[in-house]
Amino acid sequence: MVTVLLRNIDLNLLVVLDALLTEKHVTRTGARLHLSQPAISHSLSKLRVLLDDPILIREGNEVVLSALAQNIQTPLREILSGIETLFGKSIEFDAASSQRTFQLAMSDYGAAIILPKLLVRLRSEAPNTTLVVTQAVGMRCSNKWHRARSTWPWECFPA
Repeated sequence: MVTVLLRNIDLNLLVVLDALLTEKHVTRTGARLHLSQPAISHSLSKLRVLLDDPILIREGNEVVLSALAQNIQTPLREILSGIETLFGKSIEFDAASSQRTFQLAMSDYGAAIILPKLLVRLRSEAPNTTLVVTQAVGMRCSNKWHRARSTWPWECFPA
């Protein structure tokens, strides 16, 4: 077995490979990834050399996955999902079990309009969350939000 060093691989190729295995079509893969058809073709060439496998095989009027491509499709999708989760792209929020603290900065007006309905909804859908509200009066949205480290800048309501 040949040892492959990750530092020698363009890891962006994994995203292209995943899309190619799903689409089985270079142009559609390009459209899906917002890349040109020549860029996807170039990536496919690199992947073929890297894996020493054709990956996509034309059979009559259709394109099928090689045996290797079929074998790596599911593990590749799992790896990419894990990476997305690692970087917070696919972490699903479960309100019912969350124990997160949310910080809001808002004016008195914002509090009067938003908080009553928000609190009712939080109690029913996210009973274990905590809400910390700070008053924002006469400050620009972004400044107060950034300083207070609010989860959401509700002080944008007029004071």
